[in-house]
Amino acid sequence: MSALEKVGTFSATGSASLTISNCFTDTYDVYKIIVKELDTTASAQNLDIRLCDNTGTVITTSAYNYVRQVQESTRTYLQQNGSSNANVPLINIDGGSSHNPAIVIEIFQTRSSSFYTQAVYESNTYNIDPNAYYLEGVFGNFQLNQTVVNNGIEFSVASGTMDITVSVFGYLDS
Repeated sequence: MSALEKVGTFSATGSASLTISNCFTDTYDVYKIIVKELDTTASAQNLDIRLCDNTGTVITTSAYNYVRQVQESTRTYLQQNGSSNANVPLINIDGGSSHNPAIVIEIFQTRSSSFYTQAVYESNTYNIDPNAYYLEGVFGNFQLNQTVVNNGIEFSVASGTMDITVSVFGYLDS
């Protein structure tokens, strides 16, 4: 594959969501998305992800399937999955900048109207569980069960607000 080419860096401050429209084009085959900064005001919630259709509208229907493994440093590992969800939970976060996670997502087939858009991701953070800190690593994948052309992505939290910075890169299979 060719070298990564930066599509752009996008951010939101004091918002419940960040929608990035027009970042997926016919220029690239695969996209790598890196969540560089994430601070939240509310604790014990997920950072969720959804895709945008070709007009930039967030796809909110129950059309996402996911599976993920959560490995915690002080506990056993968990396997979580969901089908026909309205969004995909990427990572559980506790509020505050001291828990700034690292999240890397690779998205495939964003511009195909014949195949489902699919993604793999990995992330890590540490959380507070009343009296203890623990490291958490999440490895998962998801797909949008609709054959639509996608042009963007949305990150959101269910409660409170977040400050988030995301970089999007594209690369060709050449």
